[in-house]
Amino acid sequence: MFFSLKSKLSNVARPRRQSAVRRSFEPLEPRLMLDAGPFVLGEFMAQNYTTLIDRDGESSDWIEIYNFTTAAESIEGWYLTDDADDPDQWRFPDVTIDADGYLVVFASAKNLTDPAGELHTNFQLDSDGEYLALVRPDGATIEQEFAPEFLPQHGDISYGLSQETISIVTSEHEVRYWVPTIDDADELWTTLAFDDSSWPRDGAEPTILITEIGTGAIDYLEIQNVSDNEVDITDWHVVANKGTSNDIKQYHTPLKLSGTMDPGEVLYWTESSADHYFGDNIRWSIGGYGWAMILDGEGNIVD
Repeated sequence: MFFSLKSKLSNVARPRRQSAVRRSFEPLEPRLMLDAGPFVLGEFMAQNYTTLIDRDGESSDWIEIYNFTTAAESIEGWYLTDDADDPDQWRFPDVTIDADGYLVVFASAKNLTDPAGELHTNFQLDSDGEYLALVRPDGATIEQEFAPEFLPQHGDISYGLSQETISIVTSEHEVRYWVPTIDDADELWTTLAFDDSSWPRDGAEPTILITEIGTGAIDYLEIQNVSDNEVDITDWHVVANKGTSNDIKQYHTPLKLSGTMDPGEVLYWTESSADHYFGDNIRWSIGGYGWAMILDGEGNIVD
């Protein structure tokens, strides 16, 4: 997603601020953050003209690190790199980022690491797109990456993660639905102006539903047995589209289910290999089209 930028501080860690365009689905639940962080690549700008000026009066590109935890944390020993073969390319000095706070690092190739001043990496960003990663202190473990490269960037527009959330549908809302096929996946029903009055409101008694989809520091998907009975989900599948693709018809390798789900039971998967990994690194693009569905053992769409 491209973010519109508001004013920023150019040196040390700073309190949380709101960008003009930040939105996602439902809030990322705390359980999804336990094995991650405490830092993520909040956003970056690879073609900076006017948004931030460094100490030399130059409009260097920049990278923002976000501490999403509830405690101040030192980022000493972590690394930034734009080379997948050189994960410990640039090392952070002893700088503490406040809880829910941010740190801006200029990607200027000036290689400045004084913790009391501006931080500058020893590499620059390529606005045409390139690899970028945040690496843990062991110098090898990738915490977060844009791979094989981030998308081409536009002048004075930052790119990064969504951190604000909204609730799309609550139990008080009436929902109309449509189950698309490959043939109509890119038809007019995907537009806001489409008239959905002919779509069904009711159907078979719901059993297993997709109850949450979220995108942010870690993308995730959750399903729940909303019925009063145990449901056998052997050979069922969960399918999600490739949200980083411009083609809504592309989808990840279906996730095969097994066993049974008790009444009210919740199952969830994330893009993190450390926490209920989906198996194909689900990843959605904020503001783009996306979908997920559940298929039963006969290939019928459940939700």
